[in-house]
Amino acid sequence: MPPLEVSGLATLTNSYVTLTCGIYLLHIYTRWGRRNYFHLFWALGFLFYGIEILSEFWFPLTHILRATLFMISLTLWFVGIGLLLPRFREIFVVVANVIFLVFLVVVFGFRDYPLIIASLPYFLITLGVILLMRNYGKFLYSFFLGWVFLLAINLLFFLEFLSSIHADILSILAKILILYGAVNPMFAMVGVEMQRLLWRT
Repeated sequence: MPPLEVSGLATLTNSYVTLTCGIYLLHIYTRWGRRNYFHLFWALGFLFYGIEILSEFWFPLTHILRATLFMISLTLWFVGIGLLLPRFREIFVVVANVIFLVFLVVVFGFRDYPLIIASLPYFLITLGVILLMRNYGKFLYSFFLGWVFLLAINLLFFLEFLSSIHADILSILAKILILYGAVNPMFAMVGVEMQRLLWRT
């Protein structure tokens, strides 16, 4: 584990907040009778994402393994959204598999990864969140704002407009917004009922 300076402390805090989001969403998933798979997939996504961030300190992984954990988390989030969209459910699952396969093809050249490919999952998830807002409206405002905030932070970091410490601090705020929106009682209840309907079709 490297010496904890300010930047290291920010990254470590970011990882623990991310893992906490995943654990809490798992709690929400079990609380609502294990029927809302949106919360399950987003919980697993946060857990993989948190492990990827934490690995920098406790169990250093290769660049490829860290990138793989990151892509798994994005894929899980993408599928989780797709499961709540009846018209696009199958499309989301297929696209998620395509994204992951494309990633596996280019992973060994990840350091030269084009920005457009690296950011594609983020934009696709953003599109999914927008589609979800058509169904849930105001229940997803904070979730939407948090996700767009996280997308902007990562883009600015990739483009080197943000330092790692600022990206970590701002990411914590974005994830708290996402979690707040995801655990909205009205959204959780509607999500459970929507999931019941979808699995009958």
